[in-house]
Amino acid sequence: MASKTPRPKYQSDNQVKGRWGELIAAFAFPEHWVVRPLPHDFGIDLQVEVFMPVEDEDERVARYRATGGHLACQVKTTEAVTVTAGSVRFKLDTSDLRLAESMGSGAPLLLMLVDRSTRLVHYLCLTDYISVVLNKTTPLWRAQLTHQVVIPLTNRLDLDAPESLPAHWSYLQNLAFRAKLYSVSASFVYVGRELEYALDGLQASTSLGHSRFVSDFTRAVAVYQEALDACDAAIAQELTAADSPYAGLFASAIRWRDSARLDLRQAHALFAAIDPEGLSLAELEEQQHAVAQQIWFGATSFSMVTAIPRTYEQVLRSTRVAPGALC
Repeated sequence: MASKTPRPKYQSDNQVKGRWGELIAAFAFPEHWVVRPLPHDFGIDLQVEVFMPVEDEDERVARYRATGGHLACQVKTTEAVTVTAGSVRFKLDTSDLRLAESMGSGAPLLLMLVDRSTRLVHYLCLTDYISVVLNKTTPLWRAQLTHQVVIPLTNRLDLDAPESLPAHWSYLQNLAFRAKLYSVSASFVYVGRELEYALDGLQASTSLGHSRFVSDFTRAVAVYQEALDACDAAIAQELTAADSPYAGLFASAIRWRDSARLDLRQAHALFAAIDPEGLSLAELEEQQHAVAQQIWFGATSFSMVTAIPRTYEQVLRSTRVAPGALC
């Protein structure tokens, strides 16, 4: 039996083009961001981590801190893009869109389309494209094998014009921070609803006996403390740091936290002063109502904190290179 001649390893032309496209896409980000190619490709090719420069007493040394902002990228490479009506058109497998959908709104997937003929990188947030465009214009898209996505020409990274790149980085950074911001916002929304329930119970119990009021007051205080802890957690994540672009966004959380602590201390003082044995029923109800009102002042103003998700989306839209362009 004749022995077989060992064959060398080969790579396909598609593998060469794909790897080249990933290298080009990686250089489209700031040099101090960390871009990690993923060895197992199931639709996500690059994982990008955002770092921010920090001031150092020794100006000879540049340092960059990790922010916890991450962005997943899917890289496609084409010989030349198709431009129609001022937009780039690209046929994408529906499985790629379903992947973006399955990741959820808090984990945006960025499509980076690399043109081999020009080295231009056209980008589109697939997550937002699905919710803002696709679900409205083509509600049956999930039943198709492919779909032609439309990328505004303004969503273009030109590596040969490095001075033009920073205009795009604010938007990409905001996408990378979405998971952190949504996480904080979700905790605010949850605690906000719990505050509403606790407040309703506390106000209703003012006429149902002091022992019931004590129980509802204890529950309201516990939820109130959860809200304070949620604000502290946001600050601990450095979303409110002086060099963070979200310092203004979370200013409402800082203001509420500082005023709420005063309201809570005052409510405790009013509660401790209640003497159910030495008061008439009317006087007891009046003092219990005063305690409930003190809690109410802080609880209702927490609504300005729960509005942060909407404010973030407005910030995200404002950082697009073309404010009117979708995704």
